[in-house]
Amino acid sequence: MQIYNYHFKTGEYIGPENAVESPLEPGKYLIPAHATDQVPPVPGENQVAAFVADAWVLRADYRANLYYDKLTKEEHTINEIGVEPDPGWTDQAPGPKTKWDEETSQWIPDLQAYQASKIDEINAAFEAATREPVTVEINGTVYSMDGREDSARRMNEGLQLSELAGETVIAIVDYNNAVHMGVSLADGREIVKQQSLAYRANYYIRANLRHQALQAESIDDLAVIAWPGESA
Repeated sequence: MQIYNYHFKTGEYIGPENAVESPLEPGKYLIPAHATDQVPPVPGENQVAAFVADAWVLRADYRANLYYDKLTKEEHTINEIGVEPDPGWTDQAPGPKTKWDEETSQWIPDLQAYQASKIDEINAAFEAATREPVTVEINGTVYSMDGREDSARRMNEGLQLSELAGETVIAIVDYNNAVHMGVSLADGREIVKQQSLAYRANYYIRANLRHQALQAESIDDLAVIAWPGESA
């Protein structure tokens, strides 16, 4: 005689086994606790048979599936039988830069995510451009200067302090750590001017590219936006 075991707490069907004949009553078989001689039903997809109130029932079983929040993409699992997935979840794995579309019931490209990524790319290119040296030539002397805004600001502050101290020349350490002695304040101001102009040019390039990215109406539009000299 075959019997069918089920979980002592949830009633979930565990599996069959052969019953043991009673040693005291030949022809009768022992049915232990948490077992029954009732044949369990065959479960369908995402179902499990469970023995509840002396009868088999089919209960929801989504424990094998991984779900994703349609808004946050957070992963969720279900650890108990009889629990249905939240309506705000899907078992479709999201791709990068996608959002859930209720109309088509699938993940679709998220233009805003692509825009944010493009702006990050533009900002990185801006930082790289401003780290490049600015070449300034004055009266035959070439100065290779840092192209960042704070570098020009610090040099300008140094010029102002030198002027207040009554000094007429300064020493400059350039981008390549070359030391230039006896640089006039006028030449120093010209160097700061060229540094500032170079930074401003990069600043306006960044502003223009960011505006283009925010105004883009498609991912294809974003694909052609690139820092000058770089391929999209």
